[in-house]
Amino acid sequence: VVHSPPDQVPQLGARNAPVTIEFFCDLGDGSSSGMVHALLVKLVERHPRRLRVLYRLVTSGEQSNAHLEAGLEAFTEGRFREFLDAMYGESMRSPRVADLPEVAAKAGVDRARVEQALEDGRHAAAVVANHFYRKRRRVRRTPGLLVNGVLYDRRPRNLDELEALYDEGYGRAMALRDQGV
Repeated sequence: VVHSPPDQVPQLGARNAPVTIEFFCDLGDGSSSGMVHALLVKLVERHPRRLRVLYRLVTSGEQSNAHLEAGLEAFTEGRFREFLDAMYGESMRSPRVADLPEVAAKAGVDRARVEQALEDGRHAAAVVANHFYRKRRRVRRTPGLLVNGVLYDRRPRNLDELEALYDEGYGRAMALRDQGV
């Protein structure tokens, strides 16, 4: 059974970039996903035309959580990046659930719509689809990365580590292009 997200997923960078990093993140995991997000933003700034990052919002199971619901609501309003910047801020830690509507409002997201999304779980189908996609791609933990479809099974600790992953992915992409793909 093929599980596809019902909608587009949040992304940074160029849509037709030769390197795609799929970032499986749980926005409510404390600081782990926030630290990787900050590194990915810096990497996209270094390679704005040759890299895109797709955010696959997941948690440990199929269920959604308040942080994912708020993030996906921000995405539907076109303010995902601003929401992440406001959510992680300088502390790089996930805020408490009770603070999510205020964080969303600071990012320019409609507070009432976020509160409603938290209440009705309207984005749960997207989270479930990402969960099954993650399982199909054998990504076992969050945060997790796929670089042009190749699993990287550790959490990157610094920008140099991510840069090396990017270089490998770009090299593979250029080799395929040279072969006519």
